Amino acid sequence: MASVKCSSCGQNYQMRDVKILNHYQDLWFLNALCSSCHSRYIIVAVIGQDQNAEIISDLNDAELVRFNKFPTLTADDVLNMHDFLRKFDGDFSGLFCYNRRRNL
Repeated sequence: MASVKCSSCGQNYQMRDVKILNHYQDLWFLNALCSSCHSRYIIVAVIGQDQNAEIISDLNDAELVRFNKFPTLTADDVLNMHDFLRKFDGDFSGLFCYNRRRNL
């Protein structure tokens, strides 16, 4: 999405401006709202898994090795985080104090 521009004003979309509506296999439907001119578009994209795709990352080699040892995130992991964030009130202090008390 970093390379997709608004058809009306040419401004690049920010990730927060694009919402996934649905997908079927490799066909994805996205809702894009331009933060510059407020035009709204539906984007239909074919997103397949290219086995030769270049990995773009800001991680250094040591970080890539370290993080490659972790298990791959699943759709359930993403849904669980979505559910948590939907219910989260933004009180990090209370969250950390609660977890600290729970672990004692």
